[in-house]
Amino acid sequence: MTFVVSSTLAMAVRWPFISKPSSSRRQGAPRAKSSTRKSPEEPGRFFERNPGGVSGWGGGVRSRGEAAARRGATDFPQGDTVTATYTFDIFSTLDGFANHEGDWGGYWGKQGPEFLAHRAAAYRDPLRMVLGANTYTSNAPFLDAGFDRSLFDGWITRMFASPVTVLSSRLTEPLNWPDTTIESGDPVEAVTRLKAESDVPLRSHGSLKLNRALLNAGLIDTIEVTVFPVISGATGVDRIFDGADDFDLELLGARTFDGHTQVLTYRPTRHG
Repeated sequence: MTFVVSSTLAMAVRWPFISKPSSSRRQGAPRAKSSTRKSPEEPGRFFERNPGGVSGWGGGVRSRGEAAARRGATDFPQGDTVTATYTFDIFSTLDGFANHEGDWGGYWGKQGPEFLAHRAAAYRDPLRMVLGANTYTSNAPFLDAGFDRSLFDGWITRMFASPVTVLSSRLTEPLNWPDTTIESGDPVEAVTRLKAESDVPLRSHGSLKLNRALLNAGLIDTIEVTVFPVISGATGVDRIFDGADDFDLELLGARTFDGHTQVLTYRPTRHG
């Protein structure tokens, strides 16, 4: 995914924040419009994504950590010593793609005022973002002090105002994102420790590789999937759960926004 500032996060998960359409890979982020639409809580424009895809957040995950998770690293079971909840927040087509290489634009062209108000509410309370190196790097230009943040959708502004932990063995501080902490160790171990120490919920938008590893390790408490009403069999890229183990899902919530976009919240439990 790409962040949606003006478009959305792109994969790797990059967040398209520019108002110009891009001819390359786009993620389901807000697309640029010639006029401004306003929602009950979110004045602001809808933008089109920049090139990129959703898995960028996970780009910073080292193969060692992901391999450990794939082995079923259950040394850190949920509910034992961890206290902070971790939510994997992802945008998806009906056929399970997180990004596209077509002409859909941001959010696959399906964003509406109710949905953007919902996104703003989801990022209203204190939380900590968890990102991979590639996702952070691909979106760093939008964090520059000179970038016009009035172009962002409201939830993006709130996300950028949140503290963030970047999982990376190559990035060094300081980073442009205020209140950033870099964790250079194994991602599974780092998130296990973060869940035990954080006094606010943890949230990751996109970051496919990272979140597959954390899911397999039993560290994701809830999966929040926003399903946009499209099938992108010809242009879809980045299947969200490729590489994940088998899980049973308990439906915790289901809401429909703007008459067509569904937000489904699940609690995953390893199958078998």
